[in-house]
Amino acid sequence: MKRLYGLVGVVGTLTLAGSVLGYVRNASITSVFGLSGDSDAYFVAIFLPNILQAVLVLGALAPALVHVYVNYVEAGRPDDARITFSSVLNLVAVVVGLIVLTGVFFSRSLVGVIAPGLSNESADTSAGLMSFTLPLLLLLCLAGVLGPVLNTKDHFFTPALNSFIINACTIAFVVIGGKRIGIEAAAAGVLLGGVLHVALLLFFVRRKGIAYSLKMRLGHPGVRRVLVQSAPVVLYMGIAYCAPLLDRALASMATEGGVSIVTIAVTVFVLPTIVFNGSLGIVLYPQLVRDAATDREKYARTLAQAARVLLAVLIPVSVLMAAASVPLMRLAYGPGDVSSSDVHTGAAVLAIYLVALSFVGLTQILQKAIYAGGDFTTPLKVELMTLGLYATAAIALSHVWALVGLAMARAGHHILTTFVMFRMVRRVREVPSLRRLGLFALRPLLASAPAVAFYGVAFLALDRAYPSPSYLLMGVEQMTLLLLAGGVYLAAASFLRVEEVRVLWRLAPTGRRQAAVTQEAA
Repeated sequence: MKRLYGLVGVVGTLTLAGSVLGYVRNASITSVFGLSGDSDAYFVAIFLPNILQAVLVLGALAPALVHVYVNYVEAGRPDDARITFSSVLNLVAVVVGLIVLTGVFFSRSLVGVIAPGLSNESADTSAGLMSFTLPLLLLLCLAGVLGPVLNTKDHFFTPALNSFIINACTIAFVVIGGKRIGIEAAAAGVLLGGVLHVALLLFFVRRKGIAYSLKMRLGHPGVRRVLVQSAPVVLYMGIAYCAPLLDRALASMATEGGVSIVTIAVTVFVLPTIVFNGSLGIVLYPQLVRDAATDREKYARTLAQAARVLLAVLIPVSVLMAAASVPLMRLAYGPGDVSSSDVHTGAAVLAIYLVALSFVGLTQILQKAIYAGGDFTTPLKVELMTLGLYATAAIALSHVWALVGLAMARAGHHILTTFVMFRMVRRVREVPSLRRLGLFALRPLLASAPAVAFYGVAFLALDRAYPSPSYLLMGVEQMTLLLLAGGVYLAAASFLRVEEVRVLWRLAPTGRRQAAVTQEAA
């Protein structure tokens, strides 16, 4: 476990760097183009590739492929592992390539479905941007297959660079050519970043000795198992992403810039789960697959400890981010001219989302454990049970409270999904008790109180001393305050004997671990 936690720290550090660049990317776009039709057009155009990548590969084929691939390797059947990996990768290239061509041809119609409230000019701009963003879908899907297979070889460094490379290229293109070229600069930067990352992944796949061939044997038992196991996950992901699709559609009808406000708030909201929960899931999943097949007791212990560590991290993060929601959203919009009303609307949306942050983390790690045990249908059943309630609540609440009502419906959906999934899974397998996790969560919640108090007092004092700081100074101020408040939380959690805090120290990559992983990547 110590080695696994060290890898989580390294992957989390890389993911954090990429996610921070995502924060900067959105800030650079809104700084250059404002909360305008152009920024809405970009966020609509980039939305579909992100969804389809998760639906088709990252959330569906990848878990099933890793499950089958690891079992073949553990059984000493490398030829079957090679055939399965090669056939799935080639199938993804062909199918997604056809989807991209079709999507580019019907791009204007797709924009009308995703954001029917956009003006004609913004919709036409978004359709043009899809000539860049839809080819990115193919690159993201290829990376979604190559990265998890590299993870099975304990190589996590290069796959974790995905968002870092793509966001860095986007920022560079927006800063250098945004005002001269227009919003198309952002789309071109995204596409270049995708090309560079796939090229890196292919290099390390070959260097790690992962065998590949151009043949596509769809009748092979391993390929059939991957497709059969991933089919319910594809359905689940497709249904699950109906919720954010509905979010964008309703936001586009609420106000101009509504899509941008919701998208940026979601980007800030998911930052902790991408950095910590995503890294933990990436590193633990191959191990959970092995434990599910050979050591069920170890499988249950690992899952329980991961859930407690998640709560020890996500509870204080959600509380502190809610307390800092206004300055965080102001920073997320960039140094451009943004109205106070838009800042406070975004902050309200973010604060409501954060109520469900810990529930999102628990659901994600439980899904990984379910897939590791070979169960690929339970998440689909849960989503089918909860989606209708969400759609009804989203339409009703957004009609009354616009974007804030939309956030309320989304947060409620996340919480309901967690409770339903835990109840369904506990009937057939050993998973942590929600009651015990709830009792455990009280201590991190209590430890968060002095951290929030420290943040509030320090922020008010600085606000009186420097009532109108520059954008850069505000960023430094908030980073310093949140880090210091995090230190207060760790001290309070140690006093309350939250044992999982000790695990958190092991997650930070030491120089020796960082050097070892860097050497492995090279």
